[in-house]
Order: sequence, then structure tokens, then C-alpha cells
Amino acid sequence: MVFNHLRCCVTGEHPLFNIPRHIALDSIKSISQVVGKLSFPIMCKRRSACSSTEAHQMTIIPSPRHLTTNLMEHYQDSEQVIIQEFIQHDGIIVKVYVADGEIHVSTRPSFINITEDADIVHFDSQALPKQFNTSSSAVTQKPSSTLDSFRQWLLTTDDLQTQKQAHIDHDRLQRIADLLQKQLGLTFFGFDVLLESGTNDYYVVDVNYFPSFKNVPHFQPMFINILKKVLRSI
Repeated sequence: MVFNHLRCCVTGEHPLFNIPRHIALDSIKSISQVVGKLSFPIMCKRRSACSSTEAHQMTIIPSPRHLTTNLMEHYQDSEQVIIQEFIQHDGIIVKVYVADGEIHVSTRPSFINITEDADIVHFDSQALPKQFNTSSSAVTQKPSSTLDSFRQWLLTTDDLQTQKQAHIDHDRLQRIADLLQKQLGLTFFGFDVLLESGTNDYYVVDVNYFPSFKNVPHFQPMFINILKKVLRSI
């Protein structure tokens, strides 16, 4: 579980980043246990390995009253899940790719801020749009709902994206990358950062071992040079 590796990095009075509060459950049937322990909205995702299709299928639950919704349509009783607080982040996620300590940073669309009166949202994170000014079929829910708001937001978000990018501290992201590389012992990895709405506090919400580097400029020669360096050190 990625948060177990991250928890020891969140130390001191002013840590480099935060992680969302979360609870691990052995079954989706126990989800009512989170009421009073986590703040809504919350996100439900499987504890499957990242290589599985199901690991990318998630649910956003806006309020406790939505726990009566038939979640079993999307999860098996015996599935182990992680329930974590949904960090309001103005619909923009920061993607950081790390190759032997060198970082590449980009922003992508994510879910808009969720209110308690929103609908429950089921989605595949891999199917979300990878760029702005587009639409998404990644969410399955009722028409005229959060999905429609999400699509409209994608078409009108240029100013917000610019504002959010202005708050990205690349030196801080580099220090986070160095800390994670030391903790995880990885040469190639990626991590996702959310800048919380209002505070711009940094939250690391996911770490991926050797993600797709296809959007990183000149990655192929970079990879070859790193591989040669490793081979020379053997």
C-alpha cells in the first residue's frame, strides 16, 4: 500500500507534503465504519496492484447519505478497498515523472471540486482526459450530473489552469522526488500531487513504479544514458 511508504516521509512541523487521511477495509461491506473517522467527500478504490484494470476503477462518494447507494454493483463483497478523503483541488492534478533524480512536471485534468449534493461518481482514472479543452466518457452516472459539470469545466478552465500552475514550486517537487527516491529506492517512478483548493497545500496521492514516460521529452536517449551509467557501475 503506497501510503505506508509515504507516511514516514511526512514528518516535522512543516512537511514537504501531506497524504490524505485514509482507512483500509477488508470488504466494501464495512464502508459505513468510515463515518465520523474521515471527512466527506471520500474516494473508494481497490487495493489491487497497479497492473490490474480494476485498480484504476474508483468511486467518489460525496456524503454519508450516499453510502446507501448500491456500491456492490461495482465491487465484490470480498474485495479489499482503501477509503481516503477526497482532496478538493480545483480539477487539476500535477503529474511528476522521475528518471534517475531528474523530474518532468505537467498538469492534467482531474475531477472538479465535489459538493455534498453531487451524485456518486464511478470512473476509470486511466480513461480520464489527458489534456484540457476536451470531454470524457470515463464516468458512468446519471445525465445532467457531475459528469456534465466536469465536461463543461474542461472547456472553460484555461484561466484556472494558469493560476494553479503559478503555484507549482518546482524546487519543492524536486525535493519531494529526492525524498521519495531515497525512501523507495527506485530509479524510474512517477507521483501525483494535488494542490488543495484555498490553501495550495501539497498532497501526494499516488506513486507509480515505472509509469508511461511517453509525454516526457527525449525520454528514450535519457533512458539509454541512465542504463549505460548503471551498467558501467556494475
